[in-house]
Amino acid sequence: MTLTPEEVANVLKLTVRTVYEYLRSGKLPGRKVGGTSWRILESDLEDFIRTGGVRVPGCIAYTEAGSLCRKPATVLDPERGGMVCDEHAPKDSHT
Repeated sequence: MTLTPEEVANVLKLTVRTVYEYLRSGKLPGRKVGGTSWRILESDLEDFIRTGGVRVPGCIAYTEAGSLCRKPATVLDPERGGMVCDEHAPKDSHT
């Protein structure tokens, strides 16, 4: 299900202008439809709320099945050039 910025503003008790600022900055994930209108996935809004309004990057490592892991990333992996989850973290990063 998708939501409009107005609906998101109502849920978050923010102004519509603030929601648009979050969308433009990438703080709140959303997609433009029709070139001008924004839509926000309900799951993205839930993640946004769950993380306190801070987007947690997804793990950039690949699973054994060949798809992106996408678990919440917690560790920078310089070899992969991005953030990875604990499961895919370099072994020396937890010492």
